[in-house]
Amino acid sequence: MDPNTMVFLFDKAHPSVIYCKLGEKLWNTVCYTEKIPARLHLRDIKDGFDEPFSLNGSLYARGGQYHKKLLCIHQVQPTHIDVRKYCDLPRIQGFTHTNHSNHLVESYGELFYIVISSEGEHSFTIVDMNVFKLNQESLRWQKVKRVQDRVFFLGCLYNISYLATGEIKGGFIYHKRLDHLYIYRFEDHSISLSSRRLMWNIPKTCDQTIFFVPDLRLFHRQVEQDSDEARRSEIEGRETIEQANKEKSLFGMNEGESQLFGLPIDLLKIIVRLLNPVDYINLRSISKTCRSVLPQIQWREPSISLPFAPLSPWLVFSYMDSGIHSFMDPKLGGRYLINIPKSLVDGKILHSKDGWLLMSKTLKGLSFYNPLTKEIIKLSKLDMDFLSYSCIGFSSSPKSPECLVVAIDSLHFPCVYTIHPGEEKWHYYEFENHNYRSDTSLDSPVFYDGAIYVLDEYGNLVVFELQREGKMTWKVLHVHKRPIEFDYQNFLLVCAGKLLLVLISKVGKGAMVFKLNRAKMCWRRVRKLENYALYVSRSSSFSTLVKGNGMGNRIFLPRVHGNSVVNYYLKTRKFHCFSRQDDNVVKYSDTRNLLQASWIQPSW
Repeated sequence: MDPNTMVFLFDKAHPSVIYCKLGEKLWNTVCYTEKIPARLHLRDIKDGFDEPFSLNGSLYARGGQYHKKLLCIHQVQPTHIDVRKYCDLPRIQGFTHTNHSNHLVESYGELFYIVISSEGEHSFTIVDMNVFKLNQESLRWQKVKRVQDRVFFLGCLYNISYLATGEIKGGFIYHKRLDHLYIYRFEDHSISLSSRRLMWNIPKTCDQTIFFVPDLRLFHRQVEQDSDEARRSEIEGRETIEQANKEKSLFGMNEGESQLFGLPIDLLKIIVRLLNPVDYINLRSISKTCRSVLPQIQWREPSISLPFAPLSPWLVFSYMDSGIHSFMDPKLGGRYLINIPKSLVDGKILHSKDGWLLMSKTLKGLSFYNPLTKEIIKLSKLDMDFLSYSCIGFSSSPKSPECLVVAIDSLHFPCVYTIHPGEEKWHYYEFENHNYRSDTSLDSPVFYDGAIYVLDEYGNLVVFELQREGKMTWKVLHVHKRPIEFDYQNFLLVCAGKLLLVLISKVGKGAMVFKLNRAKMCWRRVRKLENYALYVSRSSSFSTLVKGNGMGNRIFLPRVHGNSVVNYYLKTRKFHCFSRQDDNVVKYSDTRNLLQASWIQPSW
């Protein structure tokens, strides 16, 4: 033990530092507000120091208004304290009503800043995680996409970090919130909720602010199984990344009989044209002969017509921030990978409709992107950061003259911005004489019955309607509140001409569906969806009519189990997934929520 080791206690109630050296019998106290260092202002330290830590032999703490500054405590003496501003902490650009909890973590001589963004009535819905690392030479924070060599544990009072070992897998963040442990996975930007098996060593009577390292062996065993399955699927699907030879056509082979199954070439053409791209890829993967006869898909051009084989919706997300979009079929599973254009790499999916993604890479720029045709349509920039307008969407394909993009300002609600693709300026609508205040950022807008519907945090509907003379009206439809225990996530969508509300439990208890009764202005419980399937995500929610393939009466979620998409089956009231087309029940705690995933209806 170093005899020069010192112990520091920080008193926020009486802004002071209490300290002593090992071996000393008395504690020293110095109040840092009595004599403000010349380098600082009162506002930098009046709120006290927070989250002190030692880094490479120096003492640091958070200070300033809202503790947004990192301060270095150079020297502590009984009569004075020398404090200097070290650097500002990163600012997170996000939605107006998003709550941010942030954590400073010292990790083996390096400093990390982790920001957890959550939404909802009780902030149960974790919607994003951002990790920054401090460059100690330039004093600049750099965003980190992957940290595979260590693991972070975030508690209520303190945070710790470990290097990855054989016992502890790297690339994870464990965050204890109330009675649950949330597990963030860097690899696919997903988050899962632990089962009680991981929390067995936490005494029921302990203070919830104390962080215990859970038993991770069962979780890591599941991670290894998921990773192995994902790697196998990625090998099968990686052919969609490679560029097809431009000189080959879909049936560029010798005349006469084909080499596949001994079928005549004309008959083979008919069969292949009845397949959707996923079935076509699976057909090519049967054997080397199939791959030699059937060329790869040329994704840049609509080379395959689909008059008889419409695709089911796909779950799309950015794979490990590597410039690749990963697509998952909810019935067939697997992953199919497509390169993202350089101009949209690291872009965020804001909304999806009719096969198009509305994406943003900068704070002001918006672009439509069709991942199958690679077409990009840029929109005019907003004068202000559009991420403040947390509710954003579009009505139809940007190729349609009826397409309308809507951005709703939650900061100065109700204020609305609209634009048609091709227009140079956004139209701004502001409504006066109103006293309504609520959070409408929890879901994407729904275009229904000639109007724009937005769900607020209380289950009420806010309706905007664009008039012919260029004016816009708005009103609030007060409807019955949703059950409190189901306040985790809500999704608004249209199904069979009706407005539906889907509620997903905050801890995997289940899901409920409601239909709007316009006459009595209340939500009525829906027990069966019959032949309809619902696809819900934060950026896009819609329904499809399915027949005879076992996908009806289900709610498909942006969650995965291994390499399969998770759905909630209303008949069994349990979570399911299709594994090799077998319908299996899965535990909610064994699934992961893909934070940036969206549903897309493939379109050429």
